[in-house]
Amino acid sequence: MMWRVIISTLLIFGVIGQAFGVAPMVGVDCKNKLVTRRTMLGKWTKIGGSCCINNIGFLKDGRLIGVADDNQLYVKKSPNVGDWEGPLPDSCCVKDVAVMPDGSILGVNMEGRLVKRPIPRTTSDSGWVVVPNSLGVAAVDVYRDGRIVGVSKTGKLRIRENLESPWKYYKCDGLNVRDIAIQRNGILFGIGKKSKSLHVLDSEGVWGAAIPDTDCLLSIVSVSNLVD
Repeated sequence: MMWRVIISTLLIFGVIGQAFGVAPMVGVDCKNKLVTRRTMLGKWTKIGGSCCINNIGFLKDGRLIGVADDNQLYVKKSPNVGDWEGPLPDSCCVKDVAVMPDGSILGVNMEGRLVKRPIPRTTSDSGWVVVPNSLGVAAVDVYRDGRIVGVSKTGKLRIRENLESPWKYYKCDGLNVRDIAIQRNGILFGIGKKSKSLHVLDSEGVWGAAIPDTDCLLSIVSVSNLVD
């Protein structure tokens, strides 16, 4: 098993090195401040004045959206520009946030269920709506084709084809994660619950070793996934 993990990790690094390949990412470090990284071969750059957000996502217009300590949503013009503004009306209470291909907001509420809302609100009562049969996740991200990947409380992955379909087991071995980020090309990154570093999930469903210089993280998002 150890050799398999090592080989899988080397293959992933080969892909990253050739393409240089991974799009820019934004993370939340262990001090709840934003950090950015141009490639997986670089280092994190800290952003001043970006506290205090726990989890982040990208809106379709390129703005950053984040979940603060009060479990409400705030927006920022870009990772490096502007201050956090908010909270958004009626955005309590969630612990993670992602963005659907249609631009709507997908969250994880305090019970571990998916909830959805438009942005901006289209009517005065268009707040969070609970997604049926969605219990059992602590974090979430979305593929560009609309498939939804959830992270369970224990750090395992689940997947559903859309908002209406049920959760299914997503094969992953070698690591438990606390948050994930999906790249435009489908590569899936996770933050290890113990390592707090970035890892890559290979095509066989095995998490690779920690990517150097990627600790200490609480949340991660890919700039490329849903931003055109």
